[in-house]
Amino acid sequence: MSDVIIYSASWCVPCQTAKKWFDNKGISYVEKQVDSDDTSIIKEFTEAGYMATPTIIINDQVIVGHNPKKYEKALAM
Repeated sequence: MSDVIIYSASWCVPCQTAKKWFDNKGISYVEKQVDSDDTSIIKEFTEAGYMATPTIIINDQVIVGHNPKKYEKALAM
């Protein structure tokens, strides 16, 4: 089982598209919204040096943007 984290924002269309891709594949993920009121998520996101959404972590591999080919490679599909 792969560990997937999606850093997203509520206004981010590519984030919605990425989440839909994972949902359609039946792949579970943890979503962390960087535009939420949860300051710990914002701190985690910025301290890691991430600057764009979606930022997707799959098994410690960082993928920025909606890129299904990179998702499949990281998931070894």
